[in-house]
Amino acid sequence: MKYKAVLFDMDGIIFNTEPIGVDANIYAAKEQGYDMSREVSLSTLGQTAKRSMDIIQLSYPNIDVDKFQEDYDYYMDTTTAESVPFMPYALETINLVHEKNLLCGLCSSNSKQRIMRYLKISDMFNLFDAIVTGDDGAKSKPAPDMYLLLAKKLSVEPESCLVLEDSPAGLKAAHAANMDAYMIPDLITYDDSFAPFTKGVLKDLKQVMSLLS
Repeated sequence: MKYKAVLFDMDGIIFNTEPIGVDANIYAAKEQGYDMSREVSLSTLGQTAKRSMDIIQLSYPNIDVDKFQEDYDYYMDTTTAESVPFMPYALETINLVHEKNLLCGLCSSNSKQRIMRYLKISDMFNLFDAIVTGDDGAKSKPAPDMYLLLAKKLSVEPESCLVLEDSPAGLKAAHAANMDAYMIPDLITYDDSFAPFTKGVLKDLKQVMSLLS
């Protein structure tokens, strides 16, 4: 097998939290009297908090950024206070990565605080050999920096990494890092414009298990 490491995005790949995030954006905007479209909310998927706010401000230039972030965090944290929903076959796939003696990495644009809370609630804290978060100082996806940093933390060459992503920004980031990226569509469906950045399209994580078997 050519791969030495499997790198997971978090939202929409491991946890079924993207619908919650989309609703959180809409909720936070409504708290300030804005009727945010689903399209605008979807355009923030895979981005750091700062990059997401930059995108939102293009449509709502007068929005109070601090209040928006406070209301967004409130919605996310209360909705996931006791449990975080898994994507199908998430745990089985991560366990298989370890069974195959491959390194397991997590690369998420989310905040370190939220990532660590999700992992703790889900009893997954020790399942990843290295983690890169949106607070680690690397440029946000679609720049390759976060994935390159994760490869460095794992002490592997980028070319030996298999990446699992669900967003165009993540696919572009992995491709720019010279990694093989497979798309598992969630809220954003695949279209042909993603082809240059994508090694393949999978229905779900169960098909990743077939790739590794």
